[in-house]
Amino acid sequence: MPYIARQSFDTKKKCSFFEKSQNLSHVLKQRPSTFASNLIKNIKKMEAKKKFFMDCHLAGRKYHDADEVWDKLKVGTLLELVRDKENYHDPNAVAVVYYDLDTDDDKAPSYVLGYIPREENETIANILEMGWTDLFECRISKINPDAHPEYQIHLTIKIKRKV
Repeated sequence: MPYIARQSFDTKKKCSFFEKSQNLSHVLKQRPSTFASNLIKNIKKMEAKKKFFMDCHLAGRKYHDADEVWDKLKVGTLLELVRDKENYHDPNAVAVVYYDLDTDDDKAPSYVLGYIPREENETIANILEMGWTDLFECRISKINPDAHPEYQIHLTIKIKRKV
């Protein structure tokens, strides 16, 4: 049987970074439309349904209805942001409302838990005033019953993608 010499790993030609980039640019030159369309498809798949907007605490908790529904509030509970134009303490007041969907009533009772802090509410107030009431998603991100009442509930607010 004849002896066949094989190339060892060390003698194989190694492709440099420059050669690899030249090969890639050659492929891109051949099919730019296909490459671009696949890239756009992949980016569209990666688009988030929600974007982070802000984190804040629930202001005025001890003056409102949070104690009535305290046992029902959990991390992840969905809340609604409602513009309160009648609030004489803050011209940009945005109330945080919990709807008790566990009741048998046709209309779920609502509970004002508190407000978005006045230092952080102007942008949300303006957007809600313009009629974009379904733009935000507000959820409880942290509950700490041992903290001062003003800092017991923390919220995360996200902007929902328009469908």
